[in-house]
Amino acid sequence: MSAVGLLLVGAVLFVNGLVFLGRADARGAAVVNLFVGAFQTFAPVWLLAHDTSPDAVLGAAATSLFGLTYLWAGVNGLTGADGRAFGWFCFWVAGMTVFFAGVSALRGGDPNQAVIWLTWGFLWAAFGRVLALGNARIAASTGWLAIVLSVWTCTVPALLGVLGWWALAPWWTSLALAAVTAVVVAALARTAPPAAPPTADAAGPAGPAGAGAGSGRPVPVA
Repeated sequence: MSAVGLLLVGAVLFVNGLVFLGRADARGAAVVNLFVGAFQTFAPVWLLAHDTSPDAVLGAAATSLFGLTYLWAGVNGLTGADGRAFGWFCFWVAGMTVFFAGVSALRGGDPNQAVIWLTWGFLWAAFGRVLALGNARIAASTGWLAIVLSVWTCTVPALLGVLGWWALAPWWTSLALAAVTAVVVAALARTAPPAAPPTADAAGPAGPAGAGAGSGRPVPVA
């Protein structure tokens, strides 16, 4: 993924984290989701039109995972569609991150990127738990996790990568930051008000702001 694409992913993860925290609504966040989703979907198509090497295909496949995620989130935000199918897709993406983590470590020789892939997989699995399984209790921690990861797994590597500095980071950098993330997110999640338990109709169609029909329970987008 290019530095520009990674920077955009950082922006959209930050905004969507705020949606999970109830500080922004899904309809308002749809604009950035659709823009980033379109960029991350069509950029790989352009890339493959000019380069079909194995590395190019792997890069395009990885970028497309993000592109479809944000396009889907944007459409759901605008239409108020039920987020369950999207949540199951997030579980699938989480599984794919294990493959790309292995590619980064074994083929690319980049343990920092491998750890970043695994943190993204954990985040996408959390999206799935909230959206597909209706686990509203972890919505706040998922929102904080998205915000924290938007900074050190996307924004910082993108900016340092442009300057050529991210490649100089020691191999354990991402591992240490992942451990710090776990502590920080756990602490921040404790400051959030307790979530209402899921109700029988909590998985109903979402309204304009992402509320489950009849329940009022927030159903944010990833």
